[in-house]
Amino acid sequence: MTTENSRITNVGADMTVEAWPSNEPVLKVRGLTKHFPVRRRFLGRGPKKVVHAVENVDLELYAGQVTAIIGESGSGKSTVARLLAQLYVPTSGEIALYGKPVHVKHGKAFRTYVGQVQLILQDPFGSFNPVHTIAYHLRRVLRIHNPSLGLKAIDDRMAEVLKEVNLAPANQFSEKYPHELSGGQRQRISIARALAANPSVLLADEPVSMLDVSIRLGILNLLEKLATERNLALLYITHDIASARYFATTATVMYAGELIEGGPAEAVTQQAGHPYTQLLIASAPDPDRDESVERIKDIGQPPSLIDPPAGCRFHPRCPFAMEKCHTEAPPKFDLGDGHWARCWLHESGAAATPMFPKEE
Repeated sequence: MTTENSRITNVGADMTVEAWPSNEPVLKVRGLTKHFPVRRRFLGRGPKKVVHAVENVDLELYAGQVTAIIGESGSGKSTVARLLAQLYVPTSGEIALYGKPVHVKHGKAFRTYVGQVQLILQDPFGSFNPVHTIAYHLRRVLRIHNPSLGLKAIDDRMAEVLKEVNLAPANQFSEKYPHELSGGQRQRISIARALAANPSVLLADEPVSMLDVSIRLGILNLLEKLATERNLALLYITHDIASARYFATTATVMYAGELIEGGPAEAVTQQAGHPYTQLLIASAPDPDRDESVERIKDIGQPPSLIDPPAGCRFHPRCPFAMEKCHTEAPPKFDLGDGHWARCWLHESGAAATPMFPKEE
């Protein structure tokens, strides 16, 4: 038996209230692809070329759960977030919110959609207008998404969302300008601004990478608490595989525009099935690591996404690459318990050489 959540689904220009089963994804993506055209003047004459930024991505976000996308810079993680926020128009693929396909570009349809799907940007300072106070930014969101509220109700709601992000009393923060706050406080204000729209989905694009190490854990704990208490579907985008293990329920790994591994966060980060995921783990500092165990070696550089390699896109860097990897893209191989990887090493049941001995 599943519990159900009463939600307002804002899809296109329609607004309907429906009970949504908790075992169904709030936001579902199938075959999401984004190609950016390259200006011809940089390439001279010849056929038109594109940047293959995101290729055939499948993703599901569930209420009350944190899903992580992990990958190095340039892998396409932030492009996925902007596609889900409808800031970019997909080249192909489908995005469905509460089971209904979404195709919005501007106007009322876009406004109602972003009332449900909010994006938290990486740089909190760059996401605010420096000439306006925090109160201006929060009141503006509340007016847009709650046009029937009066000024008193808006100010009360503003105080509530500031308290939710541990910024209280509200008057100590609301009348300040962005430059008068610390980086951690600005990011909490960014989260409060997103909450003011009362969304169902939060897209957090590297929300702690611009912050001091000492305050990152507090922001991650806050986001986890909000996901649980508000029953939010939260997408956490990061290059830090250690924080994904700590923070996420499920994790996916992205390389050169493609998702190459996914499953429960503990399985992906502890029993990595793809050589690239193993490389990410090997790159992360770990004081408890047994340095006598040989780790995977990086033997190349990320490929050009204008002309990506055939077959597995990781094969130019992979120490386990076989002839088949150069010509055929691997499908998903089931590793058990919801864990999967796109790697030909699993075709015969074998796995890439593990970096670390399995825990007893």
